[in-house]
Amino acid sequence: MPENHSDATRRYHPEIPLDTKVFIMLLFFPCFMILTARTRERMFLVALSVTLILYKHYLDRRLEERGSQPEALPGINPDARTNTSSTSSAESSVFSSVPTSLAPLGEPGAQVKLRFFASFDNPCEAFSFALFKSLALTIPEHIHVEFMDSVNETVRKEMASLGIDECETYLLINGEYKKDIFFQGKERQVRFRGPVGLDYPPEFIQAAIEQEFEKQYGPEIAAELRNKTQQFWREGVTELMEKYAVHDDPALREIQLDNQQGASPPCC
Repeated sequence: MPENHSDATRRYHPEIPLDTKVFIMLLFFPCFMILTARTRERMFLVALSVTLILYKHYLDRRLEERGSQPEALPGINPDARTNTSSTSSAESSVFSSVPTSLAPLGEPGAQVKLRFFASFDNPCEAFSFALFKSLALTIPEHIHVEFMDSVNETVRKEMASLGIDECETYLLINGEYKKDIFFQGKERQVRFRGPVGLDYPPEFIQAAIEQEFEKQYGPEIAAELRNKTQQFWREGVTELMEKYAVHDDPALREIQLDNQQGASPPCC
């Protein structure tokens, strides 16, 4: 348990006994009295100046200590912010962007529903969280995003009932994590399993969601929604990938597609 400031002060600056203080005062008092009035005045001014400087230093130190304390926010436990001692500084910046609790986003009655199953404290998923949050805020009336913490026991039981591995990360689009999409001129089946950007690119999600728009809302509304989200997929996703250091390599597209047919990758 960390010691408080007063404990540290007593350890490194032990208090001088009272009798020692009295002895020092009695020792210097006669010396002070034999000095001339002008000298005593100068010594008094010097002592006053030193006292003011020390007091200013004390106030600055208190203000600095107060400013270093984390700001208390409503509904947030300040201690939770520092519970990342086992992570590196790079991971800490990622953890700070992933909240410990994520409420559903978008209209609950939307016809396109995304359910993202992942561990909320997994740094591999920071980009995924940001991606789905931004998407839901782009068209909240037509898409609903729900975040499911796979560490939660109730969520783990639900994952087992759905036949998906609780050790994995999954994106369910209208209840399915396997989707047939038209990508790069071909009809392909993809699996939304694992971190976005590592196991599959955001383009897979875009293709699957746009197909759901067509299926659920019809061609006319689907075209409007594609126009609304075009800038998000083109510019917003690129900015998020840069922010979270997710590298976009077109040469990996075929490799990622091949991996979709392979064995399940290990947990991140």
